[in-house]
Amino acid sequence: MATPDAPALQGWTELRITQGSQTRRLARADANALAAQVRRLAPTSGDGALPGAVSLRIAFAQGEEVLAELALGEEPWVRWTLLRAGFAGQWTAQADPGQLQALQIELRRLGVPAR
Repeated sequence: MATPDAPALQGWTELRITQGSQTRRLARADANALAAQVRRLAPTSGDGALPGAVSLRIAFAQGEEVLAELALGEEPWVRWTLLRAGFAGQWTAQADPGQLQALQIELRRLGVPAR
């Protein structure tokens, strides 16, 4: 099973944060703390649909290619999707409340409104 630190993420150059129709791009140099929070939050097991509507997406990208994405659904549910060829997979699980809160704090620090 792939993990959030899998080679699938090697070479990522930016994070894309999407809320509704708004997307914000952060260069890797500005997004390392957020990337670390996403990796801690991403599930490595679990399946099924993500409960509720997706309120926020955080994608690891390399150029125009999206390598992986964390989607936040009805709290505390999250879905981690690996999209890079050879690493594809998807896992849905309940997030640890403390890790979810740490992610929200980092998003606010970066000026992204809390969901």
